[in-house]
Amino acid sequence: MVFVDFDHYRPSFGAAAAFLAAPVFENGNRVGIIIGQVSIDEMNAALTSSGDWDNEGLGATGEVYLVGSDGFSRWDSRFLIQDKAGYLDQLAKLGVEPAKIAAIDQTGHSILNQRFATQAVERALSDETGADTIRDDRGQAVLPAFMGMLSEIVRRNGIIESKTAEYAKLLRNVLPDTVADRFNGGALIVADTFENVSIIYAVIVGLDAILRDHSANDIIHLLNELIDLFDESAERHGVEKVKTIGDAYLAACGLSTPRLDHRQRAKASCAALMKQRV
Repeated sequence: MVFVDFDHYRPSFGAAAAFLAAPVFENGNRVGIIIGQVSIDEMNAALTSSGDWDNEGLGATGEVYLVGSDGFSRWDSRFLIQDKAGYLDQLAKLGVEPAKIAAIDQTGHSILNQRFATQAVERALSDETGADTIRDDRGQAVLPAFMGMLSEIVRRNGIIESKTAEYAKLLRNVLPDTVADRFNGGALIVADTFENVSIIYAVIVGLDAILRDHSANDIIHLLNELIDLFDESAERHGVEKVKTIGDAYLAACGLSTPRLDHRQRAKASCAALMKQRV
């Protein structure tokens, strides 16, 4: 999913607009993109608790700021919502550009129209977190708590990337690469019909007896050697590993890459394994 930050959107006659977009997949193939415009009213409702500041513990003057990296508002100030005329008059007294005041008056929004250069905003944009007594955008003494989001976003993105990599690795451990790619592409069900395919299902006979006479480390080492031999023979003969299940090895030839000689390749791979010694 991609978030497109607020900007002046020409089709809406320059009004501020932000968007969310995500690809749409069908059977692993991208067939389109779904795009939704962020509702300013809904966002303001979330940040202002639908105007219920008092019951939310913000008292008569408290509010939640949302400011972009450019320093401009990404929300409508409580004071603009409660008393537009008084708010605009206060901005004029503070020396805000008349063009900016006119834009707020015309659109009814401070989003992208008002810049906040308070110490709290500057420190938050520097990725600091804390609280301090400062002068707000109206020149009033306030006690804001602020938090920079950059480090938190980086941390969360790192976790997401790590989990995604683990998932992809796990998927490729149990499925062929081509099937794993389709699942990663968004396919919920992968089912195909193939005509010219040979399946190899090999079982390690006598493993139970070996387990009784050897340690767990020895067994793991032995299984790793055997699986490596299976993988090497499969790759050399154009056979694809599907998965390993306990003491069984499942592979196929002609599955993702069509091969008219799939039977011969599968037989050759098995014959080569029979000659191996571990």
